[in-house]
Amino acid sequence: MVLTAANSSKRALRRKVDKNQGFPPKSAGKAAMLELLAALAERPDAEDALLGVAATPSTRLYPDDVAALDALAPLLQFAAAQLGVEFAARGIVDYPAVSAAARQALVEDGYPTELALHQGARLRHVLVDEFQDTSIEQFELLENLVRGWDGDTQKSLFLVGDPMQSIYQFREADVSLFGRAQQQGVGGVQLEFLALARNFRSDASVRPATSALMPASLPGAMAVFRACFPRRAIRARGACRSRPALPRVAAPGV
Repeated sequence: MVLTAANSSKRALRRKVDKNQGFPPKSAGKAAMLELLAALAERPDAEDALLGVAATPSTRLYPDDVAALDALAPLLQFAAAQLGVEFAARGIVDYPAVSAAARQALVEDGYPTELALHQGARLRHVLVDEFQDTSIEQFELLENLVRGWDGDTQKSLFLVGDPMQSIYQFREADVSLFGRAQQQGVGGVQLEFLALARNFRSDASVRPATSALMPASLPGAMAVFRACFPRRAIRARGACRSRPALPRVAAPGV
């Protein structure tokens, strides 16, 4: 009702409503809706928030789904127990097992355990690289390790990443956590955001819209990226916008 779709790829907040949306002329409901639309238009995050609500999966479970879950739940519990027995017999573990053990040791009912508080107090500096590929479980572990650090000048949290390089959603990486950390901090620790725009990986001939190395009819790399990425980040969809990069190395012959 609040969103309008000009085409399948672009949505925007409505500017007006009429009888086709159920608001006859001069009705009190229409005046209230127009007032709401005007208030939403002043909030830059309103459209993304509404899109997130629209994309939320239905909470309804159909009978066949309930039956499948009832059958799978005990099977998965049994399989997990058998896997633990096999790990113990062989003296090995895999990465998910290590990650699960860390969560169990450091987080209980959404709060840091005594071990997490103790280990966090011992740590002085934490550096996380490729932060754009962090999962929500990893993010929560980091939150509980640094909880209570805010204002402590003897400790530092350093996160490095590029949302445009996030390609591991299939293993539960959530690029929206990058923006969440930027805006809200991590575990109470507020972060200073530094945007690095200098590119050391390619020379100046790659970036422009056209160059001597490619026909004038073909766009440069940055033009292609701008077309592939949305104009602004959409956290609910795990989408980030394209940011320009300035070449550090001159083009050949320059």
